[in-house]
Amino acid sequence: MHRLHRLLKHIDAEDKPVQRPCPGLVAAEATEEKDEVRRSGPLVGIRVIDLSSVISGPWATSFLADQGAEVIKVEAPGAPDMTRGLGPNPGSGLGSMYVSVNRGKRSITLDLQKPEGLQLLKQLVERSDVVVQNYRPGVAQKLGCDYAALAAVNPEIIVLSISGFGSSGPYVENRVYDQVIQAMTGVPSIMSDKAGQPTMFHNLLVDKVTALNAAQAISAALFSKQRGNGGQHIELSMLDSALHFLFPDAYWNKVWCDVKAIPLEWREIAQRSEYEAADGKLSITATDKKQMWGLLEVTGLQKHRSDSLGKMRAEALEAIRARLRSMSKQEIFDSCRHHGVPCGMFLSTDEVLSESQVKHNRTVEEHFDETGGKFRAVRPPARFERTPSA
Repeated sequence: MHRLHRLLKHIDAEDKPVQRPCPGLVAAEATEEKDEVRRSGPLVGIRVIDLSSVISGPWATSFLADQGAEVIKVEAPGAPDMTRGLGPNPGSGLGSMYVSVNRGKRSITLDLQKPEGLQLLKQLVERSDVVVQNYRPGVAQKLGCDYAALAAVNPEIIVLSISGFGSSGPYVENRVYDQVIQAMTGVPSIMSDKAGQPTMFHNLLVDKVTALNAAQAISAALFSKQRGNGGQHIELSMLDSALHFLFPDAYWNKVWCDVKAIPLEWREIAQRSEYEAADGKLSITATDKKQMWGLLEVTGLQKHRSDSLGKMRAEALEAIRARLRSMSKQEIFDSCRHHGVPCGMFLSTDEVLSESQVKHNRTVEEHFDETGGKFRAVRPPARFERTPSA
């Protein structure tokens, strides 16, 4: 607890948040004298208490940290965030997944099951703007850190609560991870292969979509608070986030209630964009006649040029696919660029990191952490002109 007392003392003495140039997690007792670079970004001056774990909450608060907010991550003694052990370098307590979603935060441990731990949390909340938690429904109330309890000590506090299925309903007690919500929102059906076999999306899709919604909702609540509407409670479920994300394309045949569905699903359009080369695959999307003319130029099949996009597709598509199979990925990509045809090569993760545009954008940066060593981190994708992130 002495670390937290020092943090509270520091907050009272100097309410200007700071951070190290390295985006890794830093100890909460860090003082201004130890820090080298002041925070920058549009959210400077905002303090966030992160009670969440795994991905949905921590990734959301990492966006806020990237944009200048001071984020204090709270973990239970003896029961740290499970992502500390996920991915390479788990022995250091800084597994790669943990570092990626907790960079730029301060770190403390608090036992919220003990009165003194809960009281110290409330002291932090008094001095903060936002609290994020993803306990199962009912747990925050049992611990005494639900919205009502926290608003009693800081009426202006914004509390965002993330759940799997929602705060009520038939599945409210179900334990949930990303893949569970994928299954329950139709993702395997949407991702089914050309043979129609359902398959999971091999990424933490739902967790991350929920995190994006969480960060946006917090920003909106902060804006509302600035306009005089005070603090509030925000409820966000992974189920709702996933369906909201999927609906525009994957559910397009379910939008109109009284209109007949078309015999085409979006996944089929996506699958048709896949083309085989001699050394791999590409995605090529020729959606108008000029782009189709370009693709005919790429493959030397100009004889099929027509003013009808449908006719060109019907007559030339198989010949195009056959011709591309004799060419290399790079040759196809370069030629498509030259002729104005949207095209992308299927790349491995190693190839992505060495890609020229990724390097030009400086999308991925290297940093050094005293505990874990050298590591990579992706720059915040939103580049603010007047309030740049650190």
